Amino acid sequence: MVRTDSKVNLEIVNPLTGERDSESWRLHDYLILNKPKGCITATRSRQHRTVVDVLMESNAYKPRLKPVGRLDLDTTGLLLFTSDGELCHRLLHPQFHIAKTYKVVAEKDITTNMVNALRDGIPLKDPRSGRIRTVRSSKFDQISDNVAHITIKEGLYRQIRRMFASVNNDVVCLERIALGPLKLPDDLTRGQSRELTNQEVAILREAVSDALS
Repeated sequence: MVRTDSKVNLEIVNPLTGERDSESWRLHDYLILNKPKGCITATRSRQHRTVVDVLMESNAYKPRLKPVGRLDLDTTGLLLFTSDGELCHRLLHPQFHIAKTYKVVAEKDITTNMVNALRDGIPLKDPRSGRIRTVRSSKFDQISDNVAHITIKEGLYRQIRRMFASVNNDVVCLERIALGPLKLPDDLTRGQSRELTNQEVAILREAVSDALS
């Protein structure tokens, strides 16, 4: 694990009152992992290697750390851990519309019709509620014939893989490259983790505060 100074003490807008909280925040831990393929986002499992196992292998794990959201078994890339429960809640709650950006390698070329369908909206069943929700890409940047960067603001189960399957194109590789304003560092190799810098924590907190306005 690469160590940096991630202990911060910042003011933040109270989500209930909309007012800036002048009280000092407790010190928390913030850590970013470049999740490797073949491990699940869980604290323990009898069947699979977990992201906690990955952190423990480099002595980076602390008992208070919790993953912010999930990446499935075969998805790689940016996974945030923190002991800051309020920040975690804000980053995940639909109210705040925090964007998540992924690099997609598709099995076939990504056509204009596919891109338009992904932007216009794809009806998917929400496994939790059983309801059909229309989900869409809020931003789509095509990198090459079968590679793209896609940004979404929802977080349904295997959402991007299901969106591409609905336009008859399977996802071969999926990597999360950004969570809100936080980007996956170029120098953080697969399986490596490091603490967030004060600046990185600040921009995450600013993003969830801005979402209230």
